[in-house]
Amino acid sequence: MYAAKNRFHNALNSLIALNSTSINEEDNNCKTILLHVLEAEPFDRKLANRLIHDYGADVNHIDQDGTPLIIKLVMQKKKTLVDFLLSSKQLLIHVPDSGGRDACDYAKENGLALHMREFLSCSKRMKLNDMQELSLKQTNPDATGNNASNRRASLLFQPRPPIMVKIGSSDAPPTNK
Repeated sequence: MYAAKNRFHNALNSLIALNSTSINEEDNNCKTILLHVLEAEPFDRKLANRLIHDYGADVNHIDQDGTPLIIKLVMQKKKTLVDFLLSSKQLLIHVPDSGGRDACDYAKENGLALHMREFLSCSKRMKLNDMQELSLKQTNPDATGNNASNRRASLLFQPRPPIMVKIGSSDAPPTNK
């Protein structure tokens, strides 16, 4: 998390490559690596895209308190970051938090909806549809296309074949005569 928060790209790349299954784990502040990268100044769109598309960072992550990532950014009125997440085809903006409110509800409350039309047309049906889709993604990640971290982890941690060494009658190196 420290590497993500402080934009240490090489360290972050190494950490993710070593253990790509931890990409969506939270720190003590309920923040994932993706959220740290999103909140880092200046915002690194390229790195955030790599985390999502190459390593499987979940744009629909719901923290241990029941708050989806999009709601956190809407509550902070981070328009640029919300726009970035809205550009992701995987994002479900109507997933409610533990209180039953979705990103639209918060955007209307804090005025962000006036600048972003995506938050103007919301309904209970949309919340139900997104919750059903989210539960499908959680039970069957292969159907979502967002299993890059699983694919990468399986590639990284495949056992390698043993090195075969031919043992001759002599251990001495060949000599030129």
